[in-house]
Amino acid sequence: MRLPSLRSHKKRFAIALIVLVALFLSGCGGGGGSGAGSSAVGPYILASLISFPTGAVPPGFVQSGFNSGASVQVQNDSDGSPITNASVSINGVSLPYVPAYQDYEGAITVAPGDSVTLRVTVAGTGAIPFIVEIADSRPPVGRHADNSF
Repeated sequence: MRLPSLRSHKKRFAIALIVLVALFLSGCGGGGGSGAGSSAVGPYILASLISFPTGAVPPGFVQSGFNSGASVQVQNDSDGSPITNASVSINGVSLPYVPAYQDYEGAITVAPGDSVTLRVTVAGTGAIPFIVEIADSRPPVGRHADNSF
């Protein structure tokens, strides 16, 4: 029995998440709103979620009981500086800011086929929270995309 490559699924999922974030951000900012002279631009957000099937998580990748590691960079769009006061969560799990890596990180559990919701709110901007939801389109473990083994 040939199992599908975990690497290709992880890469496709990360690329899809990055593309959705980029598409959302391209529609942000520039005019509108009721503030006088407001031209606020949304933050730059780069998110990565790496998941493994239960029982196949590499030792030391995440704490026991989890199967996914998340990393979210939130940066000032104008100068690239890290935004350290954002509220970041994936599927309702809050991710703390890690100063050493200038990102928000955490371990979560994501079952195959589950949706993944990223929520980022930057404090003090009055901006609407950024939310992206992605459905996992991977075939069940042990099956190819055409549903064969």
